[in-house]
Amino acid sequence: MIDAHAHPSENRNISHERYIACCRESDWTVWLSRQTEQLKVGIGIHPWYVENERLSIPLLRRHLLSNPDAFVGEIGLDRSRRHKSTYEKQKKYFAEQLALAVELDRPVCIHLVRSYQDGYSLLKMHRCRSVYFHGFLGSVEEARRYPNAFFGFNRRNIAHPKGIQILKELSENQILLESDGDSNRDSLEETLHQIALIRKKSLHDMEQIVDGNAKRWVAQS
Repeated sequence: MIDAHAHPSENRNISHERYIACCRESDWTVWLSRQTEQLKVGIGIHPWYVENERLSIPLLRRHLLSNPDAFVGEIGLDRSRRHKSTYEKQKKYFAEQLALAVELDRPVCIHLVRSYQDGYSLLKMHRCRSVYFHGFLGSVEEARRYPNAFFGFNRRNIAHPKGIQILKELSENQILLESDGDSNRDSLEETLHQIALIRKKSLHDMEQIVDGNAKRWVAQS
C-alpha cells in the first residue's frame, strides 16, 4: 500500500509492506529515520509546497545517496486554480527531480493535475526507470501513454468517473492500492473491495495483485 501526504506525527502499526511518499523537505529526516524492511520511504518536493518550503535539490540528493532504498516522491505538477500561480517554478523543480531520479536510478511517485501534456513531455525527456502515478485523473488516452507505469487508486479517485474508467482499462499489472493519507484499516479494505469489484476479481486475488505490483514498482529495472 502506498501512502501519500504522510504526516510525521502519525504512528502506524505496519503489518504489511508500506511505501510512504514524503512531500515536504521539513519531514524528510523524520520519515527516513523510520525506514524498516516493511516501511519504504520516498522523499521529494511536492508541487503544492514549492512556495512554502526551503527548497534544496542538493540536500535531496545527499539524502537519497545516504538512503539507497529511498524512492523519489511525491513530485510533479499541479495547475489547479489553487496552485497554478507557482506552475513555472513547479516545472523547474519537477524537471530537476526527474533528472536526479534518473542519475541515481530510483523509482518515482508522481502527482499530475491539469498538467498532463507538460508531465508527459518532461517524463519523455527524463526516462525514469519506474514511474507510479498517484491518484491519476487524466483521460484513458493519457493513461495509455504510459504502458509500463503504475497507477494508484484510492477512495477518492475510484469515486470519480474518470478514475473508474482508467481502472477498468489498465492492465492488471499496473494497479496499485493507495491510502492518500487515510490509512484506516477499514477504509483501505473498503477501497480494495471496490477495486476488486470493478476489476471483477476476488478480494484475495486483488490484494495479491496490488502487493506484487508495488514490489515491482520499487524493484523494476
